[in-house]
Amino acid sequence: MSKKQVSLSNEEVLSCIHACSYCVGIHKEHKQTPIQCTKYSGSQFPIYVNVKTCFTCSEFEWVIEQVRTAPACPSLQKETG
Repeated sequence: MSKKQVSLSNEEVLSCIHACSYCVGIHKEHKQTPIQCTKYSGSQFPIYVNVKTCFTCSEFEWVIEQVRTAPACPSLQKETG
């Protein structure tokens, strides 16, 4: 099955990332590594990671599939309609 390329705004990307079960929070004041993630910390205490790290995680792809109908990602809704 081929995947459609979807263009998302920065806010939409952050909303989708925040839906990930490993994401504890997103702190925009941390410019280089704004995302707190427990997957890469290996414990319940999160570490800060960047957006590219989230894109390499297979969990993020699962989140995109789950939020296609969620209001947090309106651009994804357009692609599936």
